[in-house]
Amino acid sequence: MTGGGDTLASALDDTAPTSLYLQLAADIDRRIGQDARFMERLPSEAELCRLYAVSRITVRQALSHLAERGLVVRRHGRGTFVSDVRRDGRQSAIYSLGDVLAAQGLAPETELLTFGEAAPPPDVRQALGLKDRALFLRRGFRVNDNPVAVTEVWYPPEFIDLISRDVARSMSSALILTRHLRLSIDHADVSISLQKTDDETARWLGMTKNAALMSITRVTFCADRGALEHSRILLSTGKAEFRVDAEGRIEPALIA
Repeated sequence: MTGGGDTLASALDDTAPTSLYLQLAADIDRRIGQDARFMERLPSEAELCRLYAVSRITVRQALSHLAERGLVVRRHGRGTFVSDVRRDGRQSAIYSLGDVLAAQGLAPETELLTFGEAAPPPDVRQALGLKDRALFLRRGFRVNDNPVAVTEVWYPPEFIDLISRDVARSMSSALILTRHLRLSIDHADVSISLQKTDDETARWLGMTKNAALMSITRVTFCADRGALEHSRILLSTGKAEFRVDAEGRIEPALIA
């Protein structure tokens, strides 16, 4: 465990394509539990400004980014604290595909392709404990007018009347859970596999039907509620990057 130097400004690169607040959020996440200043309670906003030589706006964006993904808890008048699941080392950081693309300096455009009640497939029924009804969202992602990925998200039927088309169009699935539904993310189970394209995904990506795609599936569990979201990103190899660290956490990875 280290205490670090007097300044951490060298951890950020203002010439890089990745936004400073995303760089700052990633560096804070890496230091939690490893740097004596980033243990149960994080440094104050003013101290983070001084340590990283950045503005208060950048610090607040970074902390909000971490809070929305369940890594930290912000308590008014008290400061920012490391979440229980982050201390436990479980996969609690829930990132959107937009986060992944933004971390690579890209500006993705999103289109809501499908929205409404649908019958879930067997793997979704098993993961979320469903029967024959669920809310289904399918989104397409473009970068520089080129389709790069499709994401599919399933929610239990009790969310059908709580999530509108406008919300689905404007928020990632993680933000729907945390910001719109006010739920607390406990952890996520992630798996990676290959699967064949269906007709709609093939059309969006400009691929032939049954072509091989990389599939990254996430089942998200919320505190005291269990599994409430099943999401999958479908993309051809080379469309995005992710890393898996020694503790099994995926950065900046995932989905919807």
